[in-house]
Amino acid sequence: METLKPEKAGKGSAFRQPRKFTYSLATISILTAVFLLLFSLVVIGFVSVYFQGQFTDQYLDTIGRMESQINSDTEAAFNTLDRQLFQLGAYNTNVSLINTTSDAQVFYQAKMTLYKELTNLAPVFPETDGLFFYSPSADDYTPYVARTASYGCSEYVKRFLSDTREDFSRMQNVFKKWQLIRYEDSTYLVRYVYSGSGVLGAWTSVPTLIASFRNILPRESVVSMLDPECHLLQGDLFPDYVFDDISLTHYQSYTAPDGYRYMVNAHRTSYSDCYLIVFTPFSLLQSMLSPVFKNTLSMIGVIALAVLVFSALFKRMIGQPVKSMQQTLRALQDGKQKAPILPTDSRCLEVRQMFHVLNGMLDNIQTLEAQIYEDQLTQSRMELQFLKSQITPHFLINCLNTFSYLASSPDESDHDAAQRLTQTLSQHIRYSFATGDVIPLEQEFDHLDNYLELACIRYPGSLSYELDLPRSCTLACIPPMTLLTLCENTLKHNLIMGEWLKISVSVQAAEIKGRQMIHIGFVDSGTGYPLEALEHCNHILDHPEAVRDGRHIGIYNIVKSIELVFRDEAQVVFSNEPGAGARVDIQIPFLSREPDRCAGPECHEDADGADP
Repeated sequence: METLKPEKAGKGSAFRQPRKFTYSLATISILTAVFLLLFSLVVIGFVSVYFQGQFTDQYLDTIGRMESQINSDTEAAFNTLDRQLFQLGAYNTNVSLINTTSDAQVFYQAKMTLYKELTNLAPVFPETDGLFFYSPSADDYTPYVARTASYGCSEYVKRFLSDTREDFSRMQNVFKKWQLIRYEDSTYLVRYVYSGSGVLGAWTSVPTLIASFRNILPRESVVSMLDPECHLLQGDLFPDYVFDDISLTHYQSYTAPDGYRYMVNAHRTSYSDCYLIVFTPFSLLQSMLSPVFKNTLSMIGVIALAVLVFSALFKRMIGQPVKSMQQTLRALQDGKQKAPILPTDSRCLEVRQMFHVLNGMLDNIQTLEAQIYEDQLTQSRMELQFLKSQITPHFLINCLNTFSYLASSPDESDHDAAQRLTQTLSQHIRYSFATGDVIPLEQEFDHLDNYLELACIRYPGSLSYELDLPRSCTLACIPPMTLLTLCENTLKHNLIMGEWLKISVSVQAAEIKGRQMIHIGFVDSGTGYPLEALEHCNHILDHPEAVRDGRHIGIYNIVKSIELVFRDEAQVVFSNEPGAGARVDIQIPFLSREPDRCAGPECHEDADGADP
């Protein structure tokens, strides 16, 4: 048998309470400490990442300024070289003699003098590998090679000028900037300066030019150059490197074949179409940031230690006293006669004061507990007696009305019924004054049988009934006149002369959750409860004001009596039986006693003396 559950009108969500999560003080303290720790770690991590980003940006900005300074210094040196070469070509007599003389001795003497001047000029510009002069009219090439490894570039320049001497006027772009050339697996920058009387210039290899930058950039950095198509000029340095234009505005991350990671940023040179590119190892940044990481770890360690110390102090000064108080409160909640006394030796002044007050309250509670229990028993007996005093006059009035009708009837059989009614009424009055707060179902069914038999006599051909009480349930206790009141209500609201009304009362015993229970079913064939009345009856204890107005007083007394005797262990559900009329289901604990010996709450024991 399932536990009875009354139907509730409206949507089920109207009765659904929102779920609330509760936490102990220890849990709250732990969560608070964890939150503070996590919050501190997040803040420290955010600050560390922020400063790391700021430091990286500042370092990249520094590298960018270094690249800009290198470009400016190199451009200034190359501009000075341009002026020196132009003046040498425009105003030097040796240049004029080479272009105009037909005397071989004068020609070679002027050429040797010009060679010496180029030799004297080369040390002023260490960024170059050589200088040269070319006379278009004489088709003569005078070079000074400062580094013999770049001799091939000198030969390339000689052939180039010789092949293009007729087209100098159309080669203005060549004379504007240093030109990038590749010759025999080497890369060079060549400068051509046209002075009108000839072409002077210089060349330098990319490694020579880059070597002049080493005194400015960090020692760990790798420096190179990109051609106008953004290809790395020193291909053997990082063969798999692919340039990304975004590095011009910020930086590009690159992992070399040996596993080292670099930050890469490039700067366009103003004296050529090439780029200066710098590879800075991330390890260099990490070594610079190591103090920041160490300080961060130190701060995390200090915060974690502070949280542990706080947790230990909290547990000692607050957690243990709260646990003691929790044990005491749990003992009170479980109804133990002797709750543990709270210790008053805490170092926390507020805790000592609170425990001192609570100990005094515990003494008062334990002193008043027995008295309160007795007062509750007395109040329950008084309420039951009051309810019974309401039910009894109600029944007596109905009986007297019936007796008056039968006595005044000319039918002789009604006179016999009146006599039987008088005998039943005398038994009922004796029963009302003699019984206690609860009676066995056997007695209740005897009274119910007599009452329904008299009703059949009064209303012949209109009433039939069935009473089913198993022998195993005869000693189960119930508040007196519970079923009798239900029968009265049924006859009052549904009995019509000439129409059959059937009443059925059945009892069953069942075990629910290890507890012996009694189920009483009351069904009639009337019109049933209206929906409004059905909702009101199923929640009648929530509407005592309606009872004061005289509505459903009998039902209220039934439900209230059962609630006073059995507390929350009983259920009373009102409904309408499909295909029949009203239905009342009563579920109560199986409390067994011999007849005439049940007397309220103090008889809530089985016949063998054990608790039900």
